[in-house]
Amino acid sequence: MSPLAQRNATDAEFSWDAYVFPESHRCVELRPAGMPPDLSKTAARPQPSGAVTVAFDEAKRGRVSRVVVAAHGAGWTSCECLPIVLDQEVKGFSYLDPVYLPPLKARASRERLKFVLIGYFTGREIDLHEYYAELHLPAEWAGHGEDFPDPDERFPEFCLESWCYIVPKVVPGSAEDDPLLKEISLDDQKRLAAGGAPRCK
Repeated sequence: MSPLAQRNATDAEFSWDAYVFPESHRCVELRPAGMPPDLSKTAARPQPSGAVTVAFDEAKRGRVSRVVVAAHGAGWTSCECLPIVLDQEVKGFSYLDPVYLPPLKARASRERLKFVLIGYFTGREIDLHEYYAELHLPAEWAGHGEDFPDPDERFPEFCLESWCYIVPKVVPGSAEDDPLLKEISLDDQKRLAAGGAPRCK
């Protein structure tokens, strides 16, 4: 096992603060020129479903481009699902395997929030075994368990450069109008912001 893999795969001691992103990952090699908008200062409008699908198809042909995608957390679902759900399907896929590029530290974790994601598809569809192995993360994370679907199911690989969250409006008297859920939402917002995902403008 490489020193990088040893450092990233220490189960009990693992933390995102200590994580070392592999320099040879294809997200680094395929990164489009220029910088994505700073979502802490600038609003970004998600692109239509058709445009996102075209970007995915073009990436399969080796033509990678940056896209703005609308998504939401999987906190509203009762299934064993990946944390980020697309607001519109892309070639029949509803979920993404997001590769969080440095300096992002926060990871989606089934929040009941909406997201705007900026990044690019690699053109690959990967399963969770590949996802964790290529990022040198603990292998058992790809197994069955909360937040995860069948580990052999494949999803589009998405290189996430920047993202922000949107807090859905709470209707008075609704199920969401609950002190505990509001407290959880505030904690989620603070955690995401601390990891580089600000509230959307």
